[in-house]
Amino acid sequence: MKIKSIVLSLFCLSALAMGAELMTQRDLRAAWNKDNPNYKVEFSAEKCTATCLKNERRALAVQSRAITGVKPGETFQASFLARGTVNNLEFVPQSNGNACKEQQSLFRVFDDWNHYEATFTIPEECKTFSCVIYAWNQEGSFEIREFSIRPAAAEVEQTAGLDAQKITINGTSDKALYEPGEQMTFLIAPDFGGQTIPTDTYSVKWQRTGEDGKRATGKEPFTPGKPVVIKTSLDTPGFVRIVAYLADGKGRIVQKKNQGGKLEDICFIGGAGVQPEKLQPAVEEPADFDAFWTKQKAKLAAVPVTYKMDKVGSSPNVDI
Repeated sequence: MKIKSIVLSLFCLSALAMGAELMTQRDLRAAWNKDNPNYKVEFSAEKCTATCLKNERRALAVQSRAITGVKPGETFQASFLARGTVNNLEFVPQSNGNACKEQQSLFRVFDDWNHYEATFTIPEECKTFSCVIYAWNQEGSFEIREFSIRPAAAEVEQTAGLDAQKITINGTSDKALYEPGEQMTFLIAPDFGGQTIPTDTYSVKWQRTGEDGKRATGKEPFTPGKPVVIKTSLDTPGFVRIVAYLADGKGRIVQKKNQGGKLEDICFIGGAGVQPEKLQPAVEEPADFDAFWTKQKAKLAAVPVTYKMDKVGSSPNVDI
């Protein structure tokens, strides 16, 4: 038995070195808030489905089993398909049961299946590894399938040799305010910063939400020089929000580094309104509202303002 165990261990190590999976879909097997009737998670061989019926400012989370034998310093890539009605999902690797927050990844979720990837490195002193995929503080549901974690190959540019830092995505509407039921038209145009792109390589994924509770998503191929057109409307006073993303040929959201050096989605966020002056409070104003704040402002006015200014740094245009 000892010889068999040694051979089996060597085989597992060799398989991992050749790119075998560290985890698969069947390793997603735990859920948070198990005894809470507002949170429900179901697992099958093909996928897991998580649903939050009522937002309680908690995480609707799917967690993997914990495994041992991982080597600190090795880099892995998590890959999965997801869809749902939540706005976004976060992937967080865990070391010894603690979240590696500096390596977590945030993904926008759509109604149709999309492919997501996250690369991370096993931290020092890691004895057990696990991971969590969750939606924080959101009502709705999400599904995950084809989940896997395997050794990361050499990084492949999503942008086929283009400089992602030069890419933006812009949006405009024909006006900012509309009448109830009037058609709103948004024009979404990716800008590659003067770089030549292959034909039929990119698309625009978009999501529409509004105070009418309606949600819509879409995916349109992008042709250089021809903006993607999104049309919608709102029947009552309120606002519509449009979020549009640039996706590559595999359907992945293209990312670039922000000022902090972290990757973020290349996206446009905008919207338009309908008769905002007619919006009404969601609840009745308390009877003592004015009296309460008059009292609080009087207390604040009685506190003397004291301050001291010290120069702590400067830049060519700013003194701090």
